Amino acid sequence: MGGVLLPGGKIGYDCFIIITAWFCTGKEFKGSRLIKVALEVVFYNLVGMILAAILNNGQIEPITIRNWLGCFFPVFGISHGFAVYYMIFLMILPLLNTVSERMSQRNIQAIIVLSFLMQIWSKIFSFVIDFSPFVDLSNGLFTFIILYFAIVYIKKYPFKICDNKNFLMLVLVFIWIINAVANILSVKYSGFKLFSLATAILNDDISPLNMIAGFCLFFIFKGLSIKHNSIINFIASHTFGVLLLHDHNYFRYVIWKRVFFVENFYDADLPILIAYTAAVVIAIFAVGIIVDTVREYLFEKPITKTKLYLKISGGLESCFRIQSVKGDV
Repeated sequence: MGGVLLPGGKIGYDCFIIITAWFCTGKEFKGSRLIKVALEVVFYNLVGMILAAILNNGQIEPITIRNWLGCFFPVFGISHGFAVYYMIFLMILPLLNTVSERMSQRNIQAIIVLSFLMQIWSKIFSFVIDFSPFVDLSNGLFTFIILYFAIVYIKKYPFKICDNKNFLMLVLVFIWIINAVANILSVKYSGFKLFSLATAILNDDISPLNMIAGFCLFFIFKGLSIKHNSIINFIASHTFGVLLLHDHNYFRYVIWKRVFFVENFYDADLPILIAYTAAVVIAIFAVGIIVDTVREYLFEKPITKTKLYLKISGGLESCFRIQSVKGDV
């Protein structure tokens, strides 16, 4: 029954990117933001590796010296995929903003379709010819770019339907059901490759259905009239840290297999699976928020007050700010 809940992860991932890109669209590049993200990634690279070494004890996958070295390289090391794409996205954001401001409606439509085809086509074509492409275009950076331009398009040419929360909820549930059915069929008929391909496409973050569902989830909550709540804001401020901790490239295998033993619950009855999932989510968020709070007060705040930090931030802003020959654009 795990396939019933699985779509929520991919839809939530796309929604996470949408939230990130929504508040970046049209904003100036901040060197301080990029440095903060990079330092946070390095911190969780090391913490996740230390925890994996302690709890794993080499039983799932041995950790080498080169793996430890990779912890110190936030983009090219062992960092979480979302974090890597997010940092690259921040670096190319000035270019995207400058280009998008000069694009017509048809231009934006074309770049969305082109980016999507570059992602999805590699999977479909490799299935047709039974050969993996040498250049893997199916990566998270294109997902960021697709969703960024989709956001630019929606902001420039708003859809009234985005305000219809009942319709958005209906679409979200419908897409979830389609993905869940595809998961169940791919397990039940594992020898049927067409179901496997459908699952690989539908249950990926590049799936157009998951992107649509992510936007539905975003707009359902975006227009809600919610009073300022310090608890919600506190939890939200630490969600990136929670992601980096529990979905670390090495530690994730340890936490799922040796801490929570999730494989034992994959075929459990749906009520038990939902209850256990909720308990695991609460536990991960609780521990993750504690760790991220400690990181923020002991490491981030002291570092951001140093002259070196301010100097590097200013230097990055000078490098990545879009300029013309005569000066700033």
